Amino acid sequence: QYIAILTSEQTDSMPVLWTKARLRREASDGVRTIARDIQKDIKEMYLGVMQILKADHPHVFQPDEAYSLQMFRWAFALVNSRHWHLPIPGLDDDDGDGDDDDDNAAA
Repeated sequence: QYIAILTSEQTDSMPVLWTKARLRREASDGVRTIARDIQKDIKEMYLGVMQILKADHPHVFQPDEAYSLQMFRWAFALVNSRHWHLPIPGLDDDDGDGDDDDDNAAA
């Protein structure tokens, strides 16, 4: 039932899932650039991961339509839209080194 809820989720607000035409029409230059870069990264990830998975487990990853780039992009966007905390070096720690080791410092 959870998957059914996810598949009914509106994705219109996710530019990474928009077509090139919609990005040109509705997105600012900055959003368009970021969305295209993410789309490129997702495609590279998909090609690398799916090639290995299909080779190692062909009986599991069939039919191809069920594991399409479009479905992978959708899944990636949904997972990332629910990821609430991304550590940002310099913002998540006091010393800006990206390592939040201040909790273990001797007093």
